[in-house]
Amino acid sequence: KMIIALNMFYMSILIYIKKYNIIYNITNRKNIINNMGPLNMDILSIIYGSLLGDGYGEKRKGGKGTRITIQQEYCNSDYLYYLHNLFANLGYCNTNLPTIKMRLGKKGKIRQYLKFNTWTYESFNFIFYEWYIKNTKGSGYIKVIPKSLELYLTPLALATNTPPMRGGGVGGISPCKGEKTFEL
Repeated sequence: KMIIALNMFYMSILIYIKKYNIIYNITNRKNIINNMGPLNMDILSIIYGSLLGDGYGEKRKGGKGTRITIQQEYCNSDYLYYLHNLFANLGYCNTNLPTIKMRLGKKGKIRQYLKFNTWTYESFNFIFYEWYIKNTKGSGYIKVIPKSLELYLTPLALATNTPPMRGGGVGGISPCKGEKTFEL
């Protein structure tokens, strides 16, 4: 059974490589060339859409930069691989494929998900400070809806938060049992 699972895993990687062609082989940040200049509006929209969902920003130790983690439930794996391909080809993250991770969900249910991190950029700091405020009752930060959301809430940002699903959902969209509620 393990051999069959490994073969299926390798086949899915080959399909991914053919479907979402990584045009660079960048596994080390020193190889990138886009670390200066303004951020691409599409990338900003995807980041904002991801932060509305399971994505999160992380202020790095030393405070010089922020990295963004883009995360999706496993049922959205194809979509996450597409986003990874986009970020990798634009030089915002390494080209290593995201791997399946597991966590314990509500009522002890095992949840599978995929995630990848961008590299740390000082140009992501403004995103972090718009989405997070200092926790006054403890340490760390609390995620909030930013006032600038209307600038970046594009159709692409909304599509990032509600990727197309296989069956079962209303109108072809299903949140993969990861619904979110926002209070404004």
